[in-house]
Amino acid sequence: MDNQLRQIDKIDLLSLSFGLYLRFLALICLIFGCMYWTRLIGLFPGELWRIDTMPMQWQTLCGALAVIYPVAAIGLWLRSPWGVILWIFAAFCESLVFTVYQSSFIYMPSIAFLQGILFLGFLAFQVAIFYKKRQKDIINTEY
Repeated sequence: MDNQLRQIDKIDLLSLSFGLYLRFLALICLIFGCMYWTRLIGLFPGELWRIDTMPMQWQTLCGALAVIYPVAAIGLWLRSPWGVILWIFAAFCESLVFTVYQSSFIYMPSIAFLQGILFLGFLAFQVAIFYKKRQKDIINTEY
């Protein structure tokens, strides 16, 4: 019985660091969401900084990402799967828009690069968690 209590008390460093990474992603999503909201409310002068002067494709992009990014930030902060899905969807759409559809939008490969690096970090955590659970299952079935 004493061994079981010690196992529960042990802090899993991988789970702790993954939780911190998800919170880091949540803060980045919140920053991106605030960036799109500043575009929508017209905080700065310029054609692409007010919704009434933006072209239709920019209105659609900014409106969608201004809603999706903060909601994804909440989900990531809570470590829920729907937050991860929303973040991946928003990051994929944003990367696609600023690289593939550069004729209608601005060409910003740095956004796609940043989102790719963040996704690779998330993928590395998922692979590490998978192998750790697999190793734990192998150890549990041997005894």
